[in-house]
Parts: sequence; C-alpha cells; structure tokens
Amino acid sequence: MLKFIEKRWNMKKFNILIALLFFTSLVISPLNVKANENIDSVKEKELHKKSELSSTALNNMKHSYADKNPIIGENKSTGDQFLENTLLYKNFFTDLINFEDLLINFNSKEMAQHFKSKNVDVYAIRYSINCYGGEIDKTACTYGGVTPHEGNKLKERKKYQSICG
Repeated sequence: MLKFIEKRWNMKKFNILIALLFFTSLVISPLNVKANENIDSVKEKELHKKSELSSTALNNMKHSYADKNPIIGENKSTGDQFLENTLLYKNFFTDLINFEDLLINFNSKEMAQHFKSKNVDVYAIRYSINCYGGEIDKTACTYGGVTPHEGNKLKERKKYQSICG
C-alpha cells in the first residue's frame, strides 16, 4: 500500500511540474515576441557611453563576448549577398555543428561593395537570433569584423584588453 501511495505522489509531482512548465512557456513566449518587435526601435539618445553604464551592464556585455568563441577566418572571399549591405560566406564554418554559412552585415551597401569579391580576414563575434539570410538555422551573423587580407599582418602577437578596464 505504501508503494502505491508513493507512486501516486510521484505522478502528482510530475503532473504539477508539467503544468508549471506549460504555464511558464505561456508567460515567457509573449515577452520574447514583444522584445523581437522592438529590436529595431533603438534611438540614438538611448545609446550610452561606457562611463555611463552600471557595472552590471558592463559585466553582461563582457560575458556576451567571453562566452562565445570568436569567428576567425583568414583569406576569405565571396561575391554572394543576401541584401545589398551584406556579404554571405557559404561553407565558412568547418568546425561548428550548428552553422555552415556566415552573413556579415555592414553599415552601408558601399561598405559591402568595398569588400565584395576581395580577400579579407574576419575577426568577429557571431549571433544567430534574428539572423536572417542564407539557409535557415544554418547561418550565423556578425556586424562587420572584416579587414583586407593583404598588408594586414601584425609584427607582434595581438594584445586583448578587457572591455571593463
């Protein structure tokens, strides 16, 4: 009899857990949609200098960059574009399971044309949420991070500086 009560209690806990997960997804889903709708509505006056930010905000930014492996690609070239201000590098990633292609967004179509069909080096941080272009769920994006390959070699090893200091 005791085992029957114990099994029934475990089943009740399991059902409560499923109900809580369902309720949580109902609450979070509209918040995520609302955040995505407002993604392009950032005003220049809402942007801040580093000195105006709290240590929490700076720490969040630091972890956004520190927790992701940087994209490094040297001597890459493409003539493919998704939009006129982008360059699409197909089969860019060989070591990532989730991504194959890289879409680089530039500030202008002139900037994209400047690097189009030229050999470049890419050093950037990728994102995939709201990354449109290329094959769905196989393309990562970045903003800029492109330099000409020719004449772009350092004589010394790169020195990284913390964004908090």
